Amino acid sequence: MEGWKLRRGEWTKECLSEDEIWAKFNHIFSTKSANRTSYKYCFIKSLLENILTLMKKGT
Repeated sequence: MEGWKLRRGEWTKECLSEDEIWAKFNHIFSTKSANRTSYKYCFIKSLLENILTLMKKGT
């Protein structure tokens, strides 16, 4: 099912290594992923903004 058709989502907290994070980024921007890109950039932007917020809070 396409992500935009989902009625609910689940959140799981994971501690990823740097290699695992890069592997996920590479998958998101690869041809294996859907070819719609606007949501991908919004997703990445929100991740980076949240990281910056956490760094400012000191957590």
